[in-house]
Amino acid sequence: MAKQVTAILVVHDESVLALRALAAIQSQTVSPDRLVVIDTSKIPTDFPVPTLSLSASAKLGQIVATAVSDLEKAAEHWYWLVHDDSEPRPDALAELLAAVATSEKIAQVGSMQLSAKNPRVISQLGLTLSPFGELISPISGQLDQSQHDQVSDSLAVSTSTMLVRSDVYELVGGFDDRAPAMAADIDLSMRIRRHGFRVVVAPRAKVVHAALSLAGKRSNGWLQGSPKTAMRKAVMHLHLVHDSLPLALLYWLVLPLLTAYRVLWRLTQKRPGQIWPELRAGFWGTFTLPKRLASRAQTGSSSVRVLQPLRASWSVVSAHKRADLEAEESANSLAAFERGDHEALTEERAKKFSQSAGWLFVFLLLITTWRLFPMSVALQGGSALPVSQNWFELFARAGASWQPIGQGFFGPSDPFNWVLLTLGSLTFWSPNLSLVLLLWIAPALAFITAWKALSLLSAKAWQRNLGALTYSLLPAFGLAINSGEYPAVIATITLPWLVYSIARAAGIGRRGTARSDARTWSWIGLSGVLLAIIGASSPTLGILALVGLALAAFTKIRRFGYLFWIPLPLAAIYLPLAVYQIFVVGNPLALLAEPTLGIAKSATALAAIADFSLWTSWSLAIITVMAAASLLIRRWVVSLVVASFGILTFAVLEFSNSISFPADLLSVRAGLDRVNSSGHSLAALLGLTAVALAVHFLASLNRKLVLGSLAALMSLATLSLAWAGLTSTPKVSASDGSVVPLLLQKQSELGTDLQLLTIRKAGDRYQAELSEISGSNLEDSNLAYRFSSKQTEVSNAYVELSGAVGDLVSGNGAANAEVLKANLIGYILVPNSPQNAELVSALESSTLLEGAGLTPYGDLWRVLGTSAEENPATNQNPWSITKAIQLLALLGFILLAVPSRAKVRRAKDTAIFIDQSESELDV
Repeated sequence: MAKQVTAILVVHDESVLALRALAAIQSQTVSPDRLVVIDTSKIPTDFPVPTLSLSASAKLGQIVATAVSDLEKAAEHWYWLVHDDSEPRPDALAELLAAVATSEKIAQVGSMQLSAKNPRVISQLGLTLSPFGELISPISGQLDQSQHDQVSDSLAVSTSTMLVRSDVYELVGGFDDRAPAMAADIDLSMRIRRHGFRVVVAPRAKVVHAALSLAGKRSNGWLQGSPKTAMRKAVMHLHLVHDSLPLALLYWLVLPLLTAYRVLWRLTQKRPGQIWPELRAGFWGTFTLPKRLASRAQTGSSSVRVLQPLRASWSVVSAHKRADLEAEESANSLAAFERGDHEALTEERAKKFSQSAGWLFVFLLLITTWRLFPMSVALQGGSALPVSQNWFELFARAGASWQPIGQGFFGPSDPFNWVLLTLGSLTFWSPNLSLVLLLWIAPALAFITAWKALSLLSAKAWQRNLGALTYSLLPAFGLAINSGEYPAVIATITLPWLVYSIARAAGIGRRGTARSDARTWSWIGLSGVLLAIIGASSPTLGILALVGLALAAFTKIRRFGYLFWIPLPLAAIYLPLAVYQIFVVGNPLALLAEPTLGIAKSATALAAIADFSLWTSWSLAIITVMAAASLLIRRWVVSLVVASFGILTFAVLEFSNSISFPADLLSVRAGLDRVNSSGHSLAALLGLTAVALAVHFLASLNRKLVLGSLAALMSLATLSLAWAGLTSTPKVSASDGSVVPLLLQKQSELGTDLQLLTIRKAGDRYQAELSEISGSNLEDSNLAYRFSSKQTEVSNAYVELSGAVGDLVSGNGAANAEVLKANLIGYILVPNSPQNAELVSALESSTLLEGAGLTPYGDLWRVLGTSAEENPATNQNPWSITKAIQLLALLGFILLAVPSRAKVRRAKDTAIFIDQSESELDV
C-alpha cells in the first residue's frame, strides 16, 4: 500500500531559514501528501501557505499533536518532521521512503545531516550513547564521499527531517514533553526500539542542518538553559527514565556526589565554563525525580539491554575524543598563526632554564644563605615565630570565625593563615620545617621566578640570568629573609611569577598568548592563586597587583573575559576581613596593615629599600641608571609604562610607611604600641621594575662593546649584592618549635581549656598576654583582633581581668580568684628578664599561686583552684560557611592551575556530539 506522508515544518524565530526549509519541502521529487506549518515564533512569520500558531513555550510533543490532531493513525501514514534550520535535498523524502520499504519493522528513519558551514562535511548520521550514557554522534566531521550509503540500524536519530510511522508514534506516546529538549529525539527512538521496532538511518537522504540549538543560537527558553546545561539534563533524563528502576534510583541518590565530582573534573580539564551547567543540571535532576519517574510509563516492555549492541564502545568514544582534540589543536594553531605567534618563535628561540645554566646559579644562591641551612625544625627571633606543630591546628585557624585569642572573639582570621596552611601542608608531619626551608631557598626561588618573568622582555639567557640574580639579591629581600619576615619573603618570591602568569594569560610579552583555551585557563588559575598569596602577604602589594591586572585587562580587552576571574580567590579570603575592618572596626586603612609584622619602626621609603650605610647597597645606583636609560631606546613606550608603575609603587611605599598601625603580637612583646610597615614587599615590586627596565635596556643594544661593558658593570653590581648577602647575619635562631614550657605542652596534648597568662614588664608598665595553654604561635597573630582592641578594652570581662592582673603584680593580696577562674587561667608565666625581678617577687607572695619552677621560658606558677581535669578541652568546630567558600574557591583555582597533559588519553566519561569540538561542547 502506498505510503502517505504529512510534512510538519516547525518554525521558531527563524523566518529566513524557515522560508528556505519550506521551499526545500515543496521542491521534493516525491511531494508529501500534506504540509502543516506550525509557527511558535514570538513574531509570526508570513508564509505563503496556511500556518498554525502556538505559544513560544510550546514543546515538541504539543506541536506534533496539534499538527496531526485530525489525522488517522495507521501503518501506511508517516510523519516527516522538518525544523526551520534544516534544508533537505530534493530527493531526501524519496530516499527516506525507500529505506522504509526495506522492512516492515522499520518505524523511524533518520537522514544524513550535513554542516551548514560546509555542506560536504557530515555533521551527524544517527545518534548513540556511550557506556556511561553520554550522547555520542558516531559519524561526524567526515567528508561525504558516499562511504556511508547503506541503510543501517542506529540507536537513535535526530528529530530534524526524521520520518516516523504514525501508529507507532502514538503507541509509544509521541514526544515526551517532560523530557529536556536535547533528550526528546533519543528518548523517542529508544521507546520505539523497546516496543520492538527498528530505527535506521538512510545516508542517501541528505539534509543541510544549521544545528542552531547546539550552537547556542536559539533562545535559552527553547532549551530551558544553555546547550551545555541541556546536554547534561538529557543525560540525566535518559538514566532516570530508561535504566532499570533500582539503577535509576541509585543514580538519583548519587547524583549530588556525581555532580560534585564532575565539577572537579571540569576544573582539571581547564573548562570552568562547564561548571555552572553541571551544577544547574545536577540541581534539576535532583529535584525533578517525580517527573522522570512519570516518563517511565510508556518506555516499552523490552529491557534496555536490547539496546546494548547499538551503544558506542570505548574504542569509538576514544577515537572521537581524539578527533575532537586534534580538531581543537588545529584550530588553536590556526588562531596562533593568524595572531603572528609563529613569527615570534622564528625570530629568536629562547633557551630553557636548564640550558642557560640556571641550576648553577640556584646552587650558588643557596650558598649565600648558608647561615640559614636547616639545622633545626623551627626558627624564632626577629619577625619569626613558630607555627603550631600540629597541622590540624593550622587548618583550624585558616578561615575560622572563632578566634581563641585573648578572651576569645568572633571575627575573621588572617588571610595569611591560608598561606601558612599551604606551606605547612608541604611538610605536614612538621609544619615548621617548611618555613625553615623557605628562608634557606628563598633567593633561589626568587631567581627562578624572576628568570621566567624576564623572559617576557629578553630571549638572551645571560640577560635573564643577570636580571634574575640582581632581583634575588635585592637588599630589602635579604633583610626580610634574615629577620624571618615570612610575608615579605613569600611576596618577593611570588611577584615575578604572578607577572609572568598574567602576561601569558593576557598575551603580553614575547611569549604571546597561550595556544589553547585549556592552557589559558591554566594560567588564569595560577594567576588567581598567586594573587591571593600576594594579597594575603602584603595588602598594599595586592592592591598594586590589581591595578596592574586592570591595566593588562584593558590593554588586551579581548582577554577581559578570562582576566576578570583572576581576583576571585583573593576576594574569597579577604572579603570577610575587609567587611569587618570597614563596617565593624570602622577603619578602612586597617586593610593596609601587614600580617605577622614583628618589630618595625617608622622609616622612609629609601630605608625600606636598602641600608644605604653599607657600601654594597650603592650598587643599586647602577641598576637605577640603566633602568632610566631604557627610556631612551626605540621601545621607550614599554619602558615608560613600566617606569610609571615603578614611580607609583614608590609613592605607595612612601604613603604606607607614613601610616602606623596597632602593634602585632611580637611588637607588643617588645614594648611597642604602634608599628609601621617594613616596606619590604613593595621594595620587591620596585626592584622588579628596575631590573626589568635594565634588562629591557640591555636587550635593545646591538653594539657588542657597549653591551659587554654594561654587562660587566651589572655583573659587578650583582657580585657586591651577593657579598652583602653572604656576610649578613640572620636575626633568626634555631628552635624546637615550642613556645611554652614542656609541662604546658604535655597538658595541652592531653586536652584542656586552661589558659596561660604571660606577664612582663615593659618600661614603666606591665603587659599581660592571655593565650591558650599551648601558647601563641604565628597563626595567632590576628589583624582583626589588633584593630578591635578599643572595643575589647571597654568590655566588663577585660576590665575585671585587668584589675586582677594589677592586683597580682602589685602584690597587695587583693587579687580576685574568681576572675582568674572565670577566665580559666591555669598558669602564669613571667619571661626571663632582669627587669621582671620585682614582678617575680610580687607573684611569689601571692596565696593564689603555687610555684611550678623555673623553665627556659621563665618563672612558672600554677593557679590554685583551677585544674585541667575540671576544664577538659571544648571541641570547636573548625568549619564555617565562610571557610567552606574560601576553601572551595582556593581548591578550584588550584585545580585550574595544575597543567593538563597535552596528549590524548583514553576517554571514558566523554561526549562528542554533532560537529562540536571539546572546547565548545562536552556533556
